[in-house]
Amino acid sequence: MNKKILYGAGGIFVVGGIAVGSLLLMPEGSGFFDSGPPPPPPIVLPPLPPGASLGNERGTGGSAIDVTAPAPLPTYEPSPPPPPEGSWEAVKPAARLGALGPVGAAIGRGLNELKDEIDVCFDEDVQARHGPLRVTRTQDGSPIEEDGQNTILMLQLEAQQGSVEIVDAPIETQGSAGEGLVACVQRILRGRSVEVQGVKDGQRYRVPFRVSQ
Repeated sequence: MNKKILYGAGGIFVVGGIAVGSLLLMPEGSGFFDSGPPPPPPIVLPPLPPGASLGNERGTGGSAIDVTAPAPLPTYEPSPPPPPEGSWEAVKPAARLGALGPVGAAIGRGLNELKDEIDVCFDEDVQARHGPLRVTRTQDGSPIEEDGQNTILMLQLEAQQGSVEIVDAPIETQGSAGEGLVACVQRILRGRSVEVQGVKDGQRYRVPFRVSQ
């Protein structure tokens, strides 16, 4: 009886050893020791464009990707074309009469002598008579910024034989003045000249002139 028990235990031990050895000798990847299917490959997202963002921003639906469009580039208006050569607009305007030296001083004295005549243009009856007359305007691509009140004419000055003539005084900014007032002032200024020693014939100048009483 004892021998049968010993033989049975020995047989069990031998069978168990053979089974363990078989498991150890199985080729790798046979699936016996695998705990499940292999993990999926990692997901690689494409790079985000400039200005894009990832995250849980409000209104993006949690972990969804929120791609924000980049801010638009600022736009600029194209620069005006250069004025035609030989035109009055090609003459760079001076900021004030004092910047023209002796020419500006002489023109300033001449304008002071015309003040009484210019003041008459502010009369409503005089403006009504000048209303039908045509007024001239500058053709500058970048005129002086208008504030809606001041009336500014651009004096066009040309030197000839020791004097400087006001060839014209077109509107730079009309402001609150009616065209009758402007037409009256332009009529008074056109063709007036003052003597200036040492000026070069054909020399041109432009300078703003504010119309006021």
